[in-house]
Amino acid sequence: MAFLLQLSVLIAALHYIAAGPVDEAKQMLQTELLTYEKCGKENNIAEAELERIISHYEIADTRNAKCLASCHLRGMKMMSEDGVVNWDRVDEIHQIEYVKPEDDAKALEVTKACRNSVKGTADHCDTAYLALKCFLDNAKKANLHLLGTEDLQ
Repeated sequence: MAFLLQLSVLIAALHYIAAGPVDEAKQMLQTELLTYEKCGKENNIAEAELERIISHYEIADTRNAKCLASCHLRGMKMMSEDGVVNWDRVDEIHQIEYVKPEDDAKALEVTKACRNSVKGTADHCDTAYLALKCFLDNAKKANLHLLGTEDLQ
């Protein structure tokens, strides 16, 4: 619960920040974290599991976690309603969120690897899970810092 309270306080503070590249990144991150929170509630995902995804590059291989991934990707317009991952949108979001050129380059490489390896399935939750799992695994290998609540400060 402390994670969600901290997230809410940080989000409220962000509404008073002027626009700019760093602020745009924080606003996009805020939207992404709120989407995770909403999708977590919709899919009965515990706060600790959300924390594992964001802080530890881990997502459980459960139906609820897979559908959390689908909800998140659709909520961020990274997946169409018919279950197709929009890798260009993934890149677009990362180019906003990662303001350091070296981090942006890593994120683009991670996305490229997943774009080439993740194929759609008949099940949108499975497809989203495969996409998120690919991104998390490759981000960890690339030593790409996943953005979380601490990056909103």
